[in-house]
Amino acid sequence: MVGGSGRSKGCHTCRRRKKRCTLERPICDRCKKSGLACIGYDVHVFVNTTATSTGVAVTRSDFEVTLRHSLNLAAYEEQYLGLFWDIYLPGASPPAIGSWGSWVTVARDISSNNDAVRKALLAVCMILVGQNDAKPWMAHESLKLYTSALDNVRNSLSYTSTWYSDATLVASRALSAYELLRGPDTEPNSPYSQPKNWVSHHLGQTAIITRRSPIHYTDGRAHRLFVDGRLQLAIAACLSNKRTFLSDPMWTSIPWSHMSKSPKDHLIDILVKIPTLFEDIDALALHAHSGGSIAYRIRTTYSCIMTELRTWRETKFPHDELSALEARRDQEPTTKDVLAAHLLTLYWTMCLVTNNMMRMAVSLSPDSDPGLQFREHLAKSSLDGHCQQISDVVGVLFHPAAGVFGAQFAMFPITCSLLYLTKTQQLETELADRFLEKLSVQTNHKGLQKFILGVVKERQGLRAV
Repeated sequence: MVGGSGRSKGCHTCRRRKKRCTLERPICDRCKKSGLACIGYDVHVFVNTTATSTGVAVTRSDFEVTLRHSLNLAAYEEQYLGLFWDIYLPGASPPAIGSWGSWVTVARDISSNNDAVRKALLAVCMILVGQNDAKPWMAHESLKLYTSALDNVRNSLSYTSTWYSDATLVASRALSAYELLRGPDTEPNSPYSQPKNWVSHHLGQTAIITRRSPIHYTDGRAHRLFVDGRLQLAIAACLSNKRTFLSDPMWTSIPWSHMSKSPKDHLIDILVKIPTLFEDIDALALHAHSGGSIAYRIRTTYSCIMTELRTWRETKFPHDELSALEARRDQEPTTKDVLAAHLLTLYWTMCLVTNNMMRMAVSLSPDSDPGLQFREHLAKSSLDGHCQQISDVVGVLFHPAAGVFGAQFAMFPITCSLLYLTKTQQLETELADRFLEKLSVQTNHKGLQKFILGVVKERQGLRAV
């Protein structure tokens, strides 16, 4: 069902509040004095997503395609999905990124048959398109879609038949993407802050995944979703200071029974062990004087991680890709450049985090000292060097040509770098300025920018990195 939004000349915010609008443009005085976002005066067309829904607003202006009254729902959704892909990774098609963004392509494939996936994906589409085109009303509509999708996911988890569905996992993945991209909170440190909600969604995905055994993820769509989701699950575990099920040997082996691992797969096999280090160092901080067994576990885990990182660097490090990036520094990055920058910054970030955590462990208990063979890795100069390496390459991920696809990969490296620089009193340095400058110029990724700064603000007083 399609219908007009009424003939009142007032802004949409005043009309929704049933208040007399003062009619100033572009922002009316009533909204300004009330501290509210003035949505504006554009004429809207409402397209119902179901027979009983309240509808989704689509702005009609001279600068975008007008939805005709005869346009059906499928065409409306396809329009926004098309706009979404242009913002997600400009100039590239889904096959160009392979399994690196599988949840997006799977969501598009199954959205027409699953309400939760359709609404969650459209919520992500509308928040991105709205931010890109400076349409505040789209953020409001995307929140309604997000809330409705969240209700659908909760309902699906009440039934065994849908609990095990790939669609439930995809919808949850889309909801977590929405939290990453949606923008700032009024209360960054509240229990419902953007970073906390993002972590919460990943805890839900963990519950969904572990309801099935690893053998379920050996091929097909389930395998692609599992492989694609491990990075974000591991990062969420780091932010929670809790070990993850992904570090269990059966979860790092069985899903690849019929597949060979990529260099990224091998790197994430190492990453999933880092949250264990976080958890044990938190425990050591609470039992520093009687933590001999904890200190031993920390030394063992650290030694294992560092040995595997060295092996990865010797056998799988993308040296040619790094040389190509350095040679093309001032040029528009290709999709291959973006993928290489992601892999490089992830590796350096893991080195930074692991060694900085170990420095903290040694300061808590001398029993944690890993020995002379690792001493150079723990030196501040070495950690500063990793920050410098990240800073040199992370700009590729924030380039407009990298879209949201690249920008989301910048979250972990920049967050960890800023946390390290904060805790070592280096926020006034040129290196810190380079990271903050990269964030400040991101006009198309304000939600992601606020997410990164929100994590840094929330974790400044914590023991872990």
